[in-house]
Amino acid sequence: MTLIAVLLALALEHFFGALDQVRTYRWFDAWHAALERRFTGSAWWDGPAGLMLAVVPPLVLLLIVAHLLAKISIILVFLLTTAVLIHSLGADFNTRIGRSLGGLEAGDDTALRAEEAALPAAATAEDREGERGARAFLLRAHEDLFGVLFWFIVLGMVGALLFCLARHLRARLAGIHGGHAAAVERLYLVLSWPSARLFALGMALAGSLVDAMEAWRSVERADLAVTEELIGSVGMGALNLSASGDDAADPRIVCLEETRALVNRTLIIWLTVLGLMTLRGWFA
Repeated sequence: MTLIAVLLALALEHFFGALDQVRTYRWFDAWHAALERRFTGSAWWDGPAGLMLAVVPPLVLLLIVAHLLAKISIILVFLLTTAVLIHSLGADFNTRIGRSLGGLEAGDDTALRAEEAALPAAATAEDREGERGARAFLLRAHEDLFGVLFWFIVLGMVGALLFCLARHLRARLAGIHGGHAAAVERLYLVLSWPSARLFALGMALAGSLVDAMEAWRSVERADLAVTEELIGSVGMGALNLSASGDDAADPRIVCLEETRALVNRTLIIWLTVLGLMTLRGWFA
């Protein structure tokens, strides 16, 4: 059922266009804001306990609903699972990167600049023109797609929603200093650690393996905060743009087109592995 739900969610996204209209988190924002008003100032709110209070109840409610639906029909559980996965996925990667490519081809880099503005400080100033955009979209691919798929495969719809809520809370509290925001950041980095490395491995297999692994070795260290730098560095190594550049083309367009192709090849590798694991009976 895991593989079918993933394929169905991705197919709906592909054939019906971006489903961003169903990805509204106002319900969670209202819940979190109510907790903030009630408990801000409490010592326990600025730590793991406050984070658990914000995140755990929606997950428990989801489990209760799934349990009740299972008593009626397993098909209803499958539909709920697929709906939660679609809701947990971020903005469609191909639509998002296509918007930036379309803008560049029309001489407007506004969309690309907006993506680059969200790039963490780990992206260095030594990047060639266009590489910042590539790094930004590689991070987007992990946040919006591969991180969600990993936790959906491991923990089902609860895992997908957990990663989704951690990602959303992190973005909501960006720039805010305090114990609660720090706890959210730690949760996101812990959840990202395994998914980011499997994403990096997929990119290495889908691109220039030698360059990707060399980049991996150069940045890997025992620090959760290195995760996003690792995604960017391994991705740029896998792209190996120095070997495929076209001096006559806009380097930003070349970078984004190569990035889109790399991410899609990596997704195919993930789905192939998931299919093989399903055939072996490792997943239902």
